[in-house]
Amino acid sequence: MKKIQKYKEFKSTRNVGGIDLVFVEGSGSVKSFYIGKTEVTQRQWRRVMGTNPSNFTGCYDCPVENVSFEDAIAFIKKLKAETGMNYRLPKMEEWEYAAKGGVNKMPSQYSGSDNMDDISWCVYNSDANTHQVATKSPNALDIYDMTGNVSEWVSDSYDNNTRYVKGGSWADDAVNCTIKTKEKYNV
Repeated sequence: MKKIQKYKEFKSTRNVGGIDLVFVEGSGSVKSFYIGKTEVTQRQWRRVMGTNPSNFTGCYDCPVENVSFEDAIAFIKKLKAETGMNYRLPKMEEWEYAAKGGVNKMPSQYSGSDNMDDISWCVYNSDANTHQVATKSPNALDIYDMTGNVSEWVSDSYDNNTRYVKGGSWADDAVNCTIKTKEKYNV
C-alpha cells in the first residue's frame, strides 16, 4: 500500500525544467497527460528564452504575457531541447477536462469554483494588471489560474490563420472566463 501511495505521489506532480507539472488521469476520449501547475511565469520564460516579452514587468512570478502562438511554440521547442521531454500545448478538450478537475469533474462554470474572486484575477479584481501565479485557490487537481490572469493557448485551430485561447485573462469578464468559452486570435 505504501508503494502505491509513493507511486501516486511521484506520478501526480513533477518538476521538469523548472516547471511544475500535474498528472491528469484520463477518462473516455481523453488520454492521461501532464499539464503545468501554473501558467508559465516571466522567470521561467526568461530562463528558457533569454528575454521577457511581457508588458507587465517587475514581477518574475507573474505569468508571462504578450506571447504569440509562434512564441509559445518556440518556447516549447527550446524546453524540449533543454530537458529531452515531450512538451506540447494541450488540446482544447484536454484543457477543459483539466479545468473541470479531470476525473473529479467539478460542476462549476469556472476552474475550481463558481465564485470568480476565489480562483481568478479578472476585470473585476485585477486592477488592470496580471498578478503572481498561484495566489488564488486551485482547482480540484491543484492547478492554479486556469481561469483569469492570462489567457492560455491550446493546440486547436479555427483555421490556418486563427488559433484558440482558453480561460480568460485579467481584462476579461465572467462570460469570457468560463471553462467552455473559447476566444479566437489571428496568428
